[in-house]
Amino acid sequence: MPWSCKRDVYAAVATLPELAPALFQALLRCYHNIYGALEPVEALTLLDSLDLPSDLEHLAPLRVVLSAGARNHYRSPELWEAALGEH
Repeated sequence: MPWSCKRDVYAAVATLPELAPALFQALLRCYHNIYGALEPVEALTLLDSLDLPSDLEHLAPLRVVLSAGARNHYRSPELWEAALGEH
């Protein structure tokens, strides 16, 4: 599903603190899915708006790859590996 179809739903979910973990998982899966695609700047803005534990597994690497402008793991797999190595 294109990011344009998810954007508004994800933004609405981001306003509900109890759904922050679910939205994080959705963003993470969207990044890693072979057909996944997201807008890195918008996804990072959403991610940064969530109240999540700073030591949450894969949070820091996801921030790194989104900050680098990656839309999908499969387009730049080396970015994810490098981000994992940083944290």
